Amino acid sequence: MRSLTLRTYIAAGFIITLALTYWLGFQAKEKLKEINTHASRINQEALPGIFLSGRIETIAHETGMLVLKNLLSVNEDQRAEFGVRINDNLTELSARFHEYERTVRGDSAKQRFDKLDAARTEYSGIIKQLLKLSNDGKAQEAMELNVTRLVPAFENLINAARAEVAAGKLNSDLAATGILKSVSGAEEGIRNTLYTTLFVSLLVATLIIGFATRRLSSVTASINESIRHVAGQAVALNTVSASVSHGAGEQSIALRDTRNTLAGLAAIADKTAEQSQHAEKLAREARSATTTAAASTTEMAAAMKAIKDTNAEMSAVTSNLSASAGELQAAVDSIQSASREVAKFVSTVDQMAAQTTILALNATVEAARAGEAGRSFAVVAAEVKSLAQRSGVAARDIGVRIKDMVERGEVGVRVSSRMVESIRVLTHRATEVRIGVDESSARAAEIEAALNHIAVLTQNVDEFVTHVASAVGDQNKSVSRITNAVGRMSEVTEHNTTHAANSLTAVRALHD
Repeated sequence: MRSLTLRTYIAAGFIITLALTYWLGFQAKEKLKEINTHASRINQEALPGIFLSGRIETIAHETGMLVLKNLLSVNEDQRAEFGVRINDNLTELSARFHEYERTVRGDSAKQRFDKLDAARTEYSGIIKQLLKLSNDGKAQEAMELNVTRLVPAFENLINAARAEVAAGKLNSDLAATGILKSVSGAEEGIRNTLYTTLFVSLLVATLIIGFATRRLSSVTASINESIRHVAGQAVALNTVSASVSHGAGEQSIALRDTRNTLAGLAAIADKTAEQSQHAEKLAREARSATTTAAASTTEMAAAMKAIKDTNAEMSAVTSNLSASAGELQAAVDSIQSASREVAKFVSTVDQMAAQTTILALNATVEAARAGEAGRSFAVVAAEVKSLAQRSGVAARDIGVRIKDMVERGEVGVRVSSRMVESIRVLTHRATEVRIGVDESSARAAEIEAALNHIAVLTQNVDEFVTHVASAVGDQNKSVSRITNAVGRMSEVTEHNTTHAANSLTAVRALHD
């Protein structure tokens, strides 16, 4: 029953530790999946829209400036060059839209994209009409078309692009919040599982050591009791041998008491044989108990090895977690790098807006110099200046939002660093558990050596009892010979005296 109980403790501790280890790995894996999902959302839903919107504004502003230059230029070669550049910009804008269309997911994103694409199509169509009017020499009609239709189409395109930027920022904020929650949950799960594993390991080790200590105490008590019984039997044998020697010395004086003495000697010999058998039985029981204790100690050593193997598996899991955390940090760094690239594009847009404002001011000055002939050109220049100012405001707004995204990415990096630190602490704790298991294994080895020594001592006691039983058998044979030789007692008195003295010497030697 006790061996079964010990095995139950060992199996329960091993199963609980293994279950906690796999639970830790499962939870960490799920959290990493959530983080990867949120990061993919940023890469696939937020950044492409923001990048496309910034590029749309850049191309739109550049195309608008080229259209004005085309309308105001009197040189045919320059107008042709401006027309080629305008068509190239429209082609690039169309290619960007087709590239972004492959990344659109969800009904709301599809609606925003359709609205943006419709604004882009309208804007491109009006520009092509302006180019045709300009090439046909209808500059006045082209200027009116620019003011009445191209400017509203431009504003519609810019507003749609800004709506895409706002949606991208919202998706980015939601994904960043999800990443922070997942990382926080992973930290909490790892910490709780670590504490639970350490507590269960210490509890199981304490139960096993306490159970083994109680078993050894019981075995030691049984061995001590057996030794006391054997010592008592040796004293009894010493007393009997002394009585035999004394009776043999007096046989020559009192032969008439021979029969009574022989009867008492036979009874004592029978009792001695019975006690010797009992002592031998006790010695066998002590040896059996020692063997059982040694087996229990072996089981305890096997359990310690199982716990050590489990701890090694937990160390492997924490190594995998460290690698996954490194991949997470690399993903967050990649997101930050992409955000910085977008910030560069926004800075370029801001610079172009500033340059456009300067060109508009110059155009206004030139229109003022031209007088009445430059009035329509002054209207266009004022409109260009207004558009440039709005573009600058939009670029700065996008820059602020990109900066906010970069700061959130830095928060994600710090959280990832804390997660790596938590995994390092887990690895350190697992090492401490392994050291404790090694110490327990060493103690189990010492206990096993002590039990082996006790087994040797028990074997010596068993051999001693065997010698005593042999001596008692010899004594019984002597009594039988004395009984058969009562008629010749006078002739063998000297022989009996010598034999009794030898028996006393042998018994005392055995007792010592």
